[in-house]
Amino acid sequence: YEDAANVRVPFTSVQIQQWAARIVKALLGGEYVTRFEALDESVDPTGLDEVNQWFQWELDEIVRSGDQMVSLKAVMEAIVKQVLIGGLCMPIATWKKERRQLLEFKEFEYDTTKPISGQLQAALQLLFDGKDAQVTSQLGQGIFNLTVKDPDESEPDKAKVTFAIRNGRLCATSDRKETTFNGVNITIPNSEDLVFINTNPDPEKLPFGGLRLWVEMSDYRDGLADGTWYDLGEERNNRILAAATNKIPQVVPMDYTKLQDAEEGTDSRDTQAVNYERRFIEVYRWEGWVHPQGGSSANDPTIALSTAVQVAAWVVPVSKELIRIERLEALNKDGKRSPIKFSFIERNNRFLPIGLAEWLRHTQAELDGIHNLRLDSGTLNVMPFGFYKPLAGMQKDVYKLEPGKMFPTADPQSVTFPKTNAQPQWSFQDEGLIFKYGSAQSGLNDAATGSFISKRQSASEYMGTANAVDLRTEDVVNGFLRALRKLLYRILGLYQQFAPPSRIFQVGGAEGVKLVKYFETDRLQGKLLLRLTGNLDQINPQLQRDIATNMLSLLMNQILIQLGIVKPDTIYAAITHVAKAMNYKGVPLHKPDLPEQSPAPNIENKKMARGEVVEPHLDENFDEHLRSHMTMLTDPNAKRVLNQRSYAVVMDHIQKTQKMQRIAAFLRQQESLMAATMSKQMATMGIRPGLAGGQNAGDQAGAGTQDEGVAGAEAA
Repeated sequence: YEDAANVRVPFTSVQIQQWAARIVKALLGGEYVTRFEALDESVDPTGLDEVNQWFQWELDEIVRSGDQMVSLKAVMEAIVKQVLIGGLCMPIATWKKERRQLLEFKEFEYDTTKPISGQLQAALQLLFDGKDAQVTSQLGQGIFNLTVKDPDESEPDKAKVTFAIRNGRLCATSDRKETTFNGVNITIPNSEDLVFINTNPDPEKLPFGGLRLWVEMSDYRDGLADGTWYDLGEERNNRILAAATNKIPQVVPMDYTKLQDAEEGTDSRDTQAVNYERRFIEVYRWEGWVHPQGGSSANDPTIALSTAVQVAAWVVPVSKELIRIERLEALNKDGKRSPIKFSFIERNNRFLPIGLAEWLRHTQAELDGIHNLRLDSGTLNVMPFGFYKPLAGMQKDVYKLEPGKMFPTADPQSVTFPKTNAQPQWSFQDEGLIFKYGSAQSGLNDAATGSFISKRQSASEYMGTANAVDLRTEDVVNGFLRALRKLLYRILGLYQQFAPPSRIFQVGGAEGVKLVKYFETDRLQGKLLLRLTGNLDQINPQLQRDIATNMLSLLMNQILIQLGIVKPDTIYAAITHVAKAMNYKGVPLHKPDLPEQSPAPNIENKKMARGEVVEPHLDENFDEHLRSHMTMLTDPNAKRVLNQRSYAVVMDHIQKTQKMQRIAAFLRQQESLMAATMSKQMATMGIRPGLAGGQNAGDQAGAGTQDEGVAGAEAA
């Protein structure tokens, strides 16, 4: 009926927000998103930690999407939400260098006793941050033209500087072109802007991939200036500008944008724009195979066997102009398609997957129907309706009832208000049941969100249910990890391909001091393997803290220390992990004095065979080393190589190694005693790994007995 309830129950949106937070926490919840491993000797193993620090800095501070989202975490949050809503997101990582004409004003100290030329030269060095600035001409008194050579640029830039002395200060105004951004930019297109043929789930096996871009006038103007777009001449450029619209599509419709604008009451397309500065150029970026053969038509069957290359082409369909074309290997080091596919639920042999919103659409519709039915039944039950005889003498003003008033009628018995059968209990029960079904379908039921299903449920039953849910979450997270791995490899390839020779980054040093370091990007040219650190355990921070604390207590075992399985660096790493899990910062943790790392016994044998004196190390495997050295002395083949000096060197080394072994055993005994003392102290604080109970002292203590002096207690 008119004005009936049409309310949307907030179910799908809540599930999407919970899933998004869960996935992003699992992907990026650790200290590092990824860690490097060297596959060759081009990268020093000791320098891999600095590479990890630099790459994490770039992901946190430099990598961006547009001008709003800076950091990989913000980008991943947008990607995950788009995947959950529509099932698909195709981010494109590109290297972007933005340069702008900047006007800057600075004041410097002016000394009248020193030559003005030296002060001007010093001011130029400060203005251009140590770049090679050369004066080419002087336009007037204190006005100079310069060329500034940036190490990251192939050609020098032109600049203009004006000097003046005001109030005893040397004032300088510089008009120059500066680099405002030089890094990786990730484009996150809307689902309606993707143009693909739905024939294969792998983007590499599609015949082509298309993406619509709405290029603003300012971006197109800047692109012509820095060479991003081809300068086709005044006539053709004006034809492209004349085709600019206020986001009126010419090829692919924009149903999603129109629906969103209608629901939100916004105008994201700027339909009221009349000025060309506010209009957009519809550009399509096509990626696919082309055959560079000339004179062959598309219907020629022999062209399919000719050499083909993959290219990316930017086309303005209205004016039919090609504004840029590049081979894919010139954009991406691996030469593969630019979009990275993130998906939720894949379909067999189809490119378009299923999103969480589509997955729950029937549950959402049923919840909306039952909820609106309850609202309508409540309205009909509270707001009376009825029937009356035409001869009852009812007046027109009686049709609208008001509380506290009586209305005259000739026959009150002829007026009837029927009773409805509205019972809200059934709707509440069905709505709760459907909510339970939908939560189970989405994978976020009570156990997944940390709520006990039943008050009588045991801890083991609860953990079994939670682990079963985690298996489903793990499958989804693994899909995102595979796509994130491809995205990070693409970002790393862009840095290897386009990064300047050096980058500046900041890391945390001892006692919370921030250290600024220089990173030479030549170190990235080796064969590097990315190991993602994302896992499902990061979703539960308390679980991480408990595991870190319990493992520290387990490592403080006397037997493990005496056997050499646990050493001081092991304890240091465990304590550091506990501090990170507890989010305990600002307190310096100093590494123990570790002995020098011992070389392998076969390397020591080669050195001693040449007569070199080799000293034993405190951390080596003594039994393995002694066995290897004794084998060399008794080997018949080695006797032909060893001379008298070599025999003496080996025997002396064996004696020193035996003495060092006794010293190491004594030190381990001392360390085990210290570990036992520390374990007792940890037990007093309630840290008892493998035992039931809380984490505080006295959690397992009873109420007490009369013998212990507790009044009113029963005798033990």
